[in-house]
Amino acid sequence: MATLLFSVQDHKLFECKISSHNLIIGRSDTCDVALPGEGLSRQHCRIEKRGRRWMLTDLSKHGTFIDGERITRQLLLVGQTFQIGLYTVQIQEEKEDVSETVAVLAPRHHEFVVAYDTEILVERAILTVVSGPEKGTEIRLKQVETSVGTSGRLMINDPALLPSHFTIVVSRGRPMVTPTNGPVFLEGHRLLNTTPIYPDDVFSAGQSKFSIQIIKGIDQHTSAEQFGSMIGVSDKMQQIFGRLKVFACHDFPVLIVGESGTGKELAARGIHQHSQRASGPFVPINCASIPESLLESELFGHEKGAFSGATSRHDGAFQQAHHGTLFLDELGELPMSAQVKLLRVLESGDIRRVGGTQVEFPDVRIVAATNRNLDEMVKDGTFREDLLFRLQVLSVYLPPLRARKEDVMPIAQRLCQDLGFMEELSYQVRQMLWNYTWPGNVRELRNVLSRAFVLGMGVIRAEHIEINSSSVVIETTPEMMGNGAFLEKILQACDGNISLAARQLGVPRTTLFYKMKKLGIAD
Repeated sequence: MATLLFSVQDHKLFECKISSHNLIIGRSDTCDVALPGEGLSRQHCRIEKRGRRWMLTDLSKHGTFIDGERITRQLLLVGQTFQIGLYTVQIQEEKEDVSETVAVLAPRHHEFVVAYDTEILVERAILTVVSGPEKGTEIRLKQVETSVGTSGRLMINDPALLPSHFTIVVSRGRPMVTPTNGPVFLEGHRLLNTTPIYPDDVFSAGQSKFSIQIIKGIDQHTSAEQFGSMIGVSDKMQQIFGRLKVFACHDFPVLIVGESGTGKELAARGIHQHSQRASGPFVPINCASIPESLLESELFGHEKGAFSGATSRHDGAFQQAHHGTLFLDELGELPMSAQVKLLRVLESGDIRRVGGTQVEFPDVRIVAATNRNLDEMVKDGTFREDLLFRLQVLSVYLPPLRARKEDVMPIAQRLCQDLGFMEELSYQVRQMLWNYTWPGNVRELRNVLSRAFVLGMGVIRAEHIEINSSSVVIETTPEMMGNGAFLEKILQACDGNISLAARQLGVPRTTLFYKMKKLGIAD
């Protein structure tokens, strides 16, 4: 498959593959390639395969040009270029795909996610044969682009149809029909180019009439036991993993919300690894760690001499994440001035370096994360509502560890393996981990186990589990009550308060004091 190289003033912007039959370029998000900027129509031009050549058809009022001459319809060879708006587009030879090191999921841009609170609800397109030899046939469209005819991706038994007679493109849940090798009629008029099809429309080709309906249905792949580096056995987390896998198949912005330490960056990396962008870069930016004066430069880059200390040209996060994923962590810490600039980029798709005039159009998917309540921040006037709408097209909430206690031990065992401790955790350790509330979530669990691993010289024991005892009630056993080192550790965590230690151990104060005297801990 050939590719299109998009450039502006000899500056390479991005490449995209040409679909097997045709590709629409324009300003509308219903196009296969949507471009910002003036001089572009909503549907500007169409490219169709014609043997070894490509048919370029102008659909615009602004014009499509080859060597400065406006064209209406012209065949192009590989290597030729044409101009639309401020863009120069070149058709290039097919490039060999580099083998992926990460297995990615098939894209599902033909579906549109409309709800995902409890179950994922998606819109799907159904082609129905209204009349003709196969009247009553209903076919779910499972691709972004489907050729229909006596041959092609979808074959219809109608002798009056031609091979690949017409093509249906479903972009973000919106169906469009393009006549390919044969005539297509809608309301008695012959279609000359790509036309949106609405639920009440009936179009005809050959001896058949067709309609396309958009139906809502529950996604059946909403559960998974693992996602990227994240594991979980609870029903809640398996549903979230399934949801994240569905999100990865689309290319919309994702907002991940959850307390600190719940694994928001791991979720973002998992989305990247399971997406079609897996071979591209994953660029994380912590919005809270960058001074406000440098934030614009870090996001959009700067030119040499743009400000004091700018000794060379610098690529910002958007340039670095070209063809990949940009992860904006701690989104709620983004100052209002930076929110305005980020919103403009999301709306226009173009960026300018600090101190520069050249426009760049990086191909980037945004995944953002926050532990703050952005809805409350919108009410307080500290976060822009329009930016929130742009970023939470898809969103997911990662629950705290205390709300999914079933996941504590599987996560703990995995963390232990990562540390090099391959044995099963003892009963005492498991009880301590189970009964703790984990305000710091998985991050705190990892730190507790890492510290115990170091203190135990490579072995994780109960006496080395250092946790905030005011948040834990330990289920004690006779062996634990007879372990002097363990009791000393509990007393140390309770600052020597015997009454508090007894409450945490779930035993009377007199019993604990008796054990302490017997073990020589108390006088």
